[in-house]
Amino acid sequence: MFKGISIYEFREQFSTKNDCYLYLFEMKWGNGYECSKCGHTKHYKGRTQWYLRCVNCKYDESVKSHTLFHKMKLPILKAFEIMFTLSNRKKGMSALEIARTYDINPNTASLIRKKIQNGMFSSGRHKLSKNVQVDEFAVGGKEKGKQGRSSTSKKVKVILGCEVVKHKGKNTIGNAYAKVIEDYSSKELLPFFEDKIDRIAKINTDKWASYQPISKLYSIEQTKSEGGVNFKELNTLTMLIKGWLRGIHHHVSKDRMQKYLDEFFFKFNRKAHPKASFNKLLENFMNTKPAYLLT
Repeated sequence: MFKGISIYEFREQFSTKNDCYLYLFEMKWGNGYECSKCGHTKHYKGRTQWYLRCVNCKYDESVKSHTLFHKMKLPILKAFEIMFTLSNRKKGMSALEIARTYDINPNTASLIRKKIQNGMFSSGRHKLSKNVQVDEFAVGGKEKGKQGRSSTSKKVKVILGCEVVKHKGKNTIGNAYAKVIEDYSSKELLPFFEDKIDRIAKINTDKWASYQPISKLYSIEQTKSEGGVNFKELNTLTMLIKGWLRGIHHHVSKDRMQKYLDEFFFKFNRKAHPKASFNKLLENFMNTKPAYLLT
């Protein structure tokens, strides 16, 4: 497994397209072959060294087939370097910056960026536990007459949860997740708890009424926010997310907001193990079905 955060380490490992294909080949078939069409486990050589042909149904399968790499027209070595950069650069890159840096068409840059975001997702295995803070925030410009949790606001609404852990005697932010929601009702908030928070967690929220029904299922303590003073770590994280969206991406549509949040937390939750980010992104690419139409 490649572990590195330096571009020099990357270019030493991946200097040709064959280096990239060999790495993917080992990821896909290193532990044994299974035909994607019929499930047969025996094969012989395909049309090139990066194909395997099923003995049973004769399906000739590329190492990129049935993955997010499928039908990708961007040269594989360039795609690898863009993936490496986005998985390791804390602030990421806009599509325009990718186009300029790698000398590719802006539409191509936008497409590869969307594909990469599709590969930046949580496994779902590591739910928030122990001490957890939960709150919501909204993303968007100022709206006249819309204060607090306005039900008619056109801003993108998000629920956010983070672990608060001790590090060198001080509180700091552990793992965290966020989810786009339609409104601030219990019905909209509950799926986030079910998907992202362990039942054993001690959860702290503000006094918003929609958390009261959820407290029947989870251990929730409701505390006055006091302007964010009582949720210091959560508010810090909220500001980090908003600053990242404004500073790098400027404008994000509601339809794509969840993908941007997934990208942010894919990297944020690996801050203690950044060397594994690129390899994990490749694994996700190889285990995700092709996305032909990305909006």
